Amino acid sequence: MDPNYSIVQPVELGGMVRPRLRLKDVYSLYTGQFRRWFGITAPTSVLASVVLLMADQRVRAIYGRIPRGELPFHWGEIAEAYVLRFGSYFISLLLGCFALAAIATVVNRVDDDDNDGVWISDNFQRAREHFWPLLLAAVITSGIFLAGMAAVEFILFALIRVVG
Repeated sequence: MDPNYSIVQPVELGGMVRPRLRLKDVYSLYTGQFRRWFGITAPTSVLASVVLLMADQRVRAIYGRIPRGELPFHWGEIAEAYVLRFGSYFISLLLGCFALAAIATVVNRVDDDDNDGVWISDNFQRAREHFWPLLLAAVITSGIFLAGMAAVEFILFALIRVVG
């Protein structure tokens, strides 16, 4: 956090919330830490973008090999495309979890006590130390996402059957 950032909540006049003051505080916090947070999120964002782009190109190639009108007869290729698509979403989500863990480490100043030694850790050191909880968070979040997608598909399928 910015050393000049006040953690005291601004006084609301007459019990009314003043969103401008809160937005101003958030803006000053983000601008004060922009370079450091950009240095944390940029590598994971670029890597996630590359993974999504490669998966999208592969899915397009898979669907490009299937002749028109024969889509119902190629369940193996369709399953492969779905695994690639949702697998790339999972990897992007896992990389996002790493970035958020690194930002939380910086914001909470967890690494301040580790500066005594010879080893200088990067911002992702604590995130790597807690790999399994991050993986579990990504798996749970992906599972909820897939369950939501399945529910939406089920509702759409039922709606199409009813409406015609």
